Amino acid sequence: MTTKVSELTAALSVAGEDLLLIVDNPANTSSIETKRVTVNNFFGSLGVSSGNNISANISGNLLSIGTTSNVSVTKVKFNTFATPANSSYINSTFTIATGDMFVDNSYIYVAISNTTIKRVALSAIT
Repeated sequence: MTTKVSELTAALSVAGEDLLLIVDNPANTSSIETKRVTVNNFFGSLGVSSGNNISANISGNLLSIGTTSNVSVTKVKFNTFATPANSSYINSTFTIATGDMFVDNSYIYVAISNTTIKRVALSAIT
């Protein structure tokens, strides 16, 4: 029986040895292949240490990726500006978790616990 990818059951969390479906199209050639990759190997190819220490969870439109390894990134892009109302920005539609980050025109905000946010002032690079 053939099943379309869109007909598969959606997973709300993944483990390191779970498989992802990828379409490999080297150098935009006509030799397109459907392949599989483990979550660990996928993140390993992006520079995240592999092993059974990677987890990901989806809640609404939020993807949370966790690892017990140090992660090094070249750049972080904030798609939306958000200014917390106070140092414990919690309201009926939003809660913070340790490590959450926000940005606006003046500050970068980091949740240092599930109830406390600290900020760092931004200045122009000269």
